[in-house]
Amino acid sequence: MKDTEMNLNPCHICRLTGGGHDVVDGINSYIVDNVGSVQMHEIIRQVHDVLKDEDLEMSHEDIQNHIMHHVKNQKVIMNTVLSDLLSMSHLTKKASVVECDETGTKMVDNKMMTIYLKIVDQIITVYRMDSMKEAKS
Repeated sequence: MKDTEMNLNPCHICRLTGGGHDVVDGINSYIVDNVGSVQMHEIIRQVHDVLKDEDLEMSHEDIQNHIMHHVKNQKVIMNTVLSDLLSMSHLTKKASVVECDETGTKMVDNKMMTIYLKIVDQIITVYRMDSMKEAKS
């Protein structure tokens, strides 16, 4: 989102955070507590519905932008990174096996496989981080 767009369409969650707005404080807590446990699209839908009930209209895209770019909580950031890494791992894994058009023989693309394995190593590193471990009651 461009800076000019941000000024014309302010982020209501950021604007009201820290101002004693119980609903927005609850939204922030919900995001931090549930990221990684609840699918992102579901968090976005629920936040959208709560904001709409409070006459604070934000699009699904703006809410996703808030979560992915405005929230500075380590758990939220690392879950965003993990999601990106997982998407990249799927793409590189698929690209690691190539099929010869003439013979139909499948071969491993060593460069793509190396990249895939590096991404998997990064995913494991993220999972091992303390911020990614669920609090045990």
